[in-house]
Parts: sequence; C-alpha cells; structure tokens
Amino acid sequence: MQPVTAVLYENGRQISNVLTYSIQSYAYSKLSKSTTSPELCNIIKAMMVYYNSAKNYFV
Repeated sequence: MQPVTAVLYENGRQISNVLTYSIQSYAYSKLSKSTTSPELCNIIKAMMVYYNSAKNYFV
C-alpha cells in the first residue's frame, strides 16, 4: 500500500517528471470517471474498506 515513485533517466539525465502513484490515487482516478463501470466502483470501494480495516487492525 506504499506509494510508488518513478522517474525515467536516459544516460544519467532525467527525461521525465516524477510520478507518484498509490492505491489511493488509483481509486480516486477510477471512481471520479463517469466511464468506470458500477461493478468496478463497488470492487474499488470494497477494497478501500478492507485496506482501512486492515490498517487499523495492524497499527
């Protein structure tokens, strides 16, 4: 569940912007699109509930 940060380099020179992506940014992106199917929205919401429950249990 940790964010992943990526940067592309070519010959030691940075050639891209820094991109940080996480399950939260994925969920936000998918849930904010009107083209995301209701079934996928339900799965993503359930996944986030499970994530929050597990996080609270183990912390």
